[in-house]
This record gives sequence, structure tokens and C-alpha cells, in this order.
Amino acid sequence: MGKILNFFRRKKRDNKSSKHLLNEVERYLDSLTHTPPPLSNEEYAEMRRKQVEWLESHYNFNTAKGIQSIPVSKYLERPPFGGVTGDVDYYLRFKAKEHEAVGNLDLAILCLKKSNEIRALRKIGYRKSDYLELVRLLVRVGRVEEAQKEKAKIDAFFGNASKDVEIGHTSSKIQRVLKQAELFNTDLVIMSVHGCSCPECAKHQGRVFSLSGKSKIFPKIPDAFYAYGAIHEGCRHTFYAYIHGVTNPNLEYTLSIQGLKKSKKIKDIVAFSNRPFIDDRPPELIKQAEEYRAKNAAAEARQREYENNIIEIELERVKNQQLYKTLKSALPEVCPKSFNGFMRMKKQNTKNYQKLKMLAKEKGIEI
Repeated sequence: MGKILNFFRRKKRDNKSSKHLLNEVERYLDSLTHTPPPLSNEEYAEMRRKQVEWLESHYNFNTAKGIQSIPVSKYLERPPFGGVTGDVDYYLRFKAKEHEAVGNLDLAILCLKKSNEIRALRKIGYRKSDYLELVRLLVRVGRVEEAQKEKAKIDAFFGNASKDVEIGHTSSKIQRVLKQAELFNTDLVIMSVHGCSCPECAKHQGRVFSLSGKSKIFPKIPDAFYAYGAIHEGCRHTFYAYIHGVTNPNLEYTLSIQGLKKSKKIKDIVAFSNRPFIDDRPPELIKQAEEYRAKNAAAEARQREYENNIIEIELERVKNQQLYKTLKSALPEVCPKSFNGFMRMKKQNTKNYQKLKMLAKEKGIEI
């Protein structure tokens, strides 16, 4: 494996046009040979402190001019350690929350705008709701017309996708897999494994497939791959280049996800890949997956409802916050101690809320 890593590192130096994909291949190979132990809470806090120190010394996140001067690029310089929390677009959102908390709303808005611009180029898996944070804050400060324009831009960018990585995803996903296989000089790919998969994905996940169908020991990749880059439209699975005898398929993990046990019929990845194409998970796992997907679908429906009506919902929230502030000042003895408490009593139309309305009316406050 070390020889393979060294080969790709040399190739990265020689072929600048493939640098980004080769970085991805290198990370993938590294993940097969080295899984670092998880950081303790203290180690993570120290890593984050160093990331913040590095980012604050390389960029200016604290003035309008500084934020606007940050380049919009896929490949911004970032700390040479740690994960996504060191990405500039991620840290911009962190700074937006920091600025918002102390009332620097204009700086918070600039941070969110810059973060959205960078993320729109990177497309690494952020949700539409992440981008809509900008719209929420614009409504909060009364810049409703600007919020409407930003929402229109975000809606047009996402289309029917829920994550930025899904935008124009199918063709790029297919090409990424084919290019990775070409770089490995292999015809084989392995499908990712996810818990609570749908019945169709459960038939296929964790198997090794042949892209050409010419392998004598592994089955041909499903035709759906060339249509969706996976098993079906909206599928979250992906495929990675596989070198038989070199790549560690981690069959034990795959079997645990499928609820299966190693046996004579499933003794290795070849046998696992060639077993019948049926959902052979135990009934209890299939039921658990169905319940999870139903719950997830309901949550996604609520999220879409919010995203579609975010401006109206946030305008109503601002109105309620202003009302709560007025009631808190005029009727501190009967008004709930928190805004969330006020909204709960209002939504449930409790007896205490009816009493609050009556007392407010006596003071000339219409609810």
C-alpha cells in the first residue's frame, strides 16, 4: 500500500490538472491504511484553538473590508491540520454567529454572504437550510427585499436538491468514480455501506462490482450507476475504486450493518458480492430501517415547509418578538420569563395566554 501511496504522490506533482482528484485518491488510500484514534475533548479543544489562531492570523473576519477581501475560491488556504472546522467557509459561519450575538449584524450578514459564495463553488454537502441562514438574518434586521432576492438566488441554485453536493451531481459523480478507477488502473469499484438503507440499496451495498462486466469473480455494476451515479435517484451511496488483494473491504463492518454473520457462504468479499441480489437483512432491521426513513421523510417535509416559507415565518417571528418585548415591559408579573415560553402558551392558547390577552387589552395592547 505504501508503494501505491508514493506512486500517487509522485503523480500529483507531475500532473497539476489532476491535483484535486489525486488529493481525494490520496486521502482515500490513507484512510485504508491509517485510522487515527479519536481526539479527547481536551485534544479537540486544543486543535480548534490552533485552527482559530491560524485562520485569524491569515484572514480578517472582523471588518467589512476584511471580510469582503476574502477570495471566493474552491481552494482557499486553510490550517494544515484538523477537519472541516478549519475551512474558511465554515469559520465564516462561526464568525457570523459571533457577530450576531454581540449585535454586529452587518458583519454577520457579510460573513454569511461570503460563506454562501464559497460554498456554492465547493459543493461539498451543505444543506439548503445552511445557505438560508443569510435570508433569516436579513429578515431579522428588516432588509426584507434583499432577503427575497437572496432567497430567489438560493432557490434557483438548489432547484430540487436539498444539499449543494447534489447539484449537477449525477454526471460529476459518475465521472469521479470512473476517473478514480482509471487512476488506480482498475475495473473494480466497491459500494459504500449505510445503516437504515432502502430495500433496493440493501441488495447492493458493500459489494464489489466490475465496471465493464468482464471480471471473472465480481458481478457487473448495475445499469442504474450510469443513470444516477448510484442505485436510484436521490441515492446517497457512492462507489470507490477497488484493488482486489490490496484494498481492505472491512467485511465485518458491512456484515454488521446488514445484520449478517460470516459463514461458509459469506466467507470473503468475493462470496459476499456474489450472493443473491435480495434484501437479506433480518426482519427487525428491515422494520427499523422503514421506521427511520418514515421519520426522516416527515422531518424533511417540515424542513421544506420552513424553507419554502422562511420569509413569512421569520417576519411573524420578528413580530412576535416585538410583541413579547412589549408585554414583558408592561406586564412582567404575568408574562412568561422566556420568548419560547410565550410562543408555547400562544400556540396552545392556554388559559394563562387568554388572561395575558385580557390584561394587555386593558393597557391598550392588542394581541
